[in-house]
Amino acid sequence: MPPTTSHSELLSFKLELTSDPYARATRRLWNHSRLTELFPRYLLRLYGLVRTGVPMMQEAVDCARKLPETDRVAAALIDYFEHHIPEEVDHDEWLLDDIVSLGYDEAEVRGMIPSPLIASVAGSQYYWIRHVHPVALMGYIFLLEGNPPTAEHVERIKARTELPETAFRCLMHHAIADVGHKEELFEAFDAMPLTEQQAGLVGLSATWCQHLLAQSLDEMIDLFEADHPAPKRARARAKASRTRPRSGARTRGRRASS
Repeated sequence: MPPTTSHSELLSFKLELTSDPYARATRRLWNHSRLTELFPRYLLRLYGLVRTGVPMMQEAVDCARKLPETDRVAAALIDYFEHHIPEEVDHDEWLLDDIVSLGYDEAEVRGMIPSPLIASVAGSQYYWIRHVHPVALMGYIFLLEGNPPTAEHVERIKARTELPETAFRCLMHHAIADVGHKEELFEAFDAMPLTEQQAGLVGLSATWCQHLLAQSLDEMIDLFEADHPAPKRARARAKASRTRPRSGARTRGRRASS
């Protein structure tokens, strides 16, 4: 009998098949000539996402508890999220500290209105959790923690931007901790007795969020380039390259803009 493809292998394959827009958007960000100016905006977008994580997981637990005791997937979700929630508590505050260390105002960052694309990521999860099945959230978690940034990547960005060490504390924590979280996630996910419909829901959740996050990165960069046009010489070089044949303390400071 041939070996059965695991849930994590199948979902990884689905994400890889649909990853091109997200891969292009991330390359566009990390290879941008003005990454030092863009990086704080990236952290602001990320904050809008990270602050939803624990509440969404708690919502999944609450909805799973309302399902019949015979729902083995719901029981597995409760076990997984009750273990994982304490590991994620206050990470939004850590990220906020990193942003404030760059000179942004804490109250203004807390009160900023996130991009509709970021709101759509969270909104789609809440809809599927409440109105379909809370297992949907596993797709979102899989997308974020199934391929965490490496410590080497964070170090390269730190070197390129020459921003303070304090701006990278939260990212570096996740680069290290998410290696273990990924193993726990895959183990829990693969053990869930998913129906075909539930597996499809998890895949839809992951691929849709990947699509929205790609759009969000492109939107962020487009807005930045529109508001901060490159100097004429840089624009001329960029145009020529396109036409060339291929061979700490929280203080008041900058206005939050994502």
